[in-house]
Amino acid sequence: MKKLFCFLSAGLLIACADMDYDISDGRLDREITLFEEEISVPIGSIGPITLGSLLLDSSIGQILGDYIQEDARDGSYVLKSESTLFAANVYQLERETDDVEAPFTWEPGSVSGSVEGMAPLLGLLGLSTLNQQLEIVVTNPLRDVVPVRATVGILCLDADYSLSYMASEEASASLRRGSGRYNSLYSTELPAEVGDVVSSVTLTDLALDLPAHPADRIYDPLTSDIFEFRLNHSCRIGFSERFSLTQTVSVDDIGLEIGKYKLRRCEASVEIENTLPLSVTVRSVKALKRGENGYWVPDDNLTVTPGLTVAGGSTLSPGLSQLHLQVAAAEGAVPDIDRLEIELEASVPPECVGVPVTARQGLFVKSSFARIRGGVTIPEN
Repeated sequence: MKKLFCFLSAGLLIACADMDYDISDGRLDREITLFEEEISVPIGSIGPITLGSLLLDSSIGQILGDYIQEDARDGSYVLKSESTLFAANVYQLERETDDVEAPFTWEPGSVSGSVEGMAPLLGLLGLSTLNQQLEIVVTNPLRDVVPVRATVGILCLDADYSLSYMASEEASASLRRGSGRYNSLYSTELPAEVGDVVSSVTLTDLALDLPAHPADRIYDPLTSDIFEFRLNHSCRIGFSERFSLTQTVSVDDIGLEIGKYKLRRCEASVEIENTLPLSVTVRSVKALKRGENGYWVPDDNLTVTPGLTVAGGSTLSPGLSQLHLQVAAAEGAVPDIDRLEIELEASVPPECVGVPVTARQGLFVKSSFARIRGGVTIPEN
């Protein structure tokens, strides 16, 4: 500030000694340009571009939105589904059995089913299933405890319908008395490296030990008379190497008050923290202004040139990048900038394949100041 005062004082003295510097007739420009190298200008509150705004507001999100749940513990996105593997009516199985005068073992043979819902379609969207969990539960409509046993087989197929995972395990349980109760017959979590959704689940050598005349032993015929085997499947969601997404988002409440400096061009630099397992490239940036109808519209007088690819990261290891925006006005000066419209293109770097995604991941502005370059013009008043 002392140097600035000396500079202005010297200029004033020279002007008083030489009429060529007389500013009374308006021949001298009454504005001066300072800070041509760099100044820091505070920015307003820029909310994070989260996975919710980047993914769930996109066409993919419109498909998955009704099926995805957010885990309250860590914010991860969980996809759940239920399907019926097998169901048997007690009256029918008794009619099909030759001798029910004494307790007997009913063996329906092998039954199979598959995971339903959106999980089988994740591969088509460039997504992968992570931390898959399976559980087979059974209802018992009888007043008696019913032992049940089977061999559970699990198959996974990749995008080319080739076998990518297979497992087989013996399972048994004693089904509790009473209708409407689900008893767990089998549960497992697939290995972490299995990214293909479960294609089929098979019960072979299925057998139930039933009492004599089981139809007479139904707990409540009005409620249920069926043995039902249900398959419960849940998984977290990650991005596969095939994933790509182009999305336009609006960044509100920037509050970059630079109009008073009457800049014709400048460079704003902001540090970005990325916890998404995605590399994000800024394809285009448009400054928005209020139109005559009150809606936000692109300011065609401003050109914003991006130069950024944000490195992918995670919650534990964020990617840090510098965002450099070149802003130029075709006519007049650059006004205050309150809102930007940014077109983003996201892809998955190899190191981020298989990382679960959460609602809390996103792009965050780490610094609270924009560094402005290009010169600041101080008006005469």
